[in-house]
Amino acid sequence: METIDYLKELAISRTRVARLKAEVKDLEKELEESELGARLSNARDSLKLLEVAQKGLINGIKIRVEEEFISSGLENTNPYEGVQVKKFQEVHILDEDAAKEWAAINVPNVVTLNKSNFDKVAKAVGGLKFVQIVDDYRAQIASDLSMYEKLDE
Repeated sequence: METIDYLKELAISRTRVARLKAEVKDLEKELEESELGARLSNARDSLKLLEVAQKGLINGIKIRVEEEFISSGLENTNPYEGVQVKKFQEVHILDEDAAKEWAAINVPNVVTLNKSNFDKVAKAVGGLKFVQIVDDYRAQIASDLSMYEKLDE
């Protein structure tokens, strides 16, 4: 097959996809307007409310258990069946610049480069000895390929 044949095939495929998307949208609208659609919408709304309430209940229980754990002197890590208090250590960086400088020297593999931002700067600055800027050619296909659908008519 020639490239032109693939373009024709793509044009036809895009038309079919667009038609099917429109059909799906019409069916979804029809469903929404039906009794079944109303029931589905009500069920979704009820589910959302229950999920929000459940999250609130979970958070409330966690807060109570943590308060009880602290007030008991950090003794009982299993205060209730199915509930456990675990210890986690968090690192709070107080001076980000100092942390980056230290990490760059002592553990360079933890320092990451924002490639997208760096690429923009490297292109703007140009001439960096440790960077190579190359042209990369990529084909772009227009979204409107209707001209190929008409070739077979």
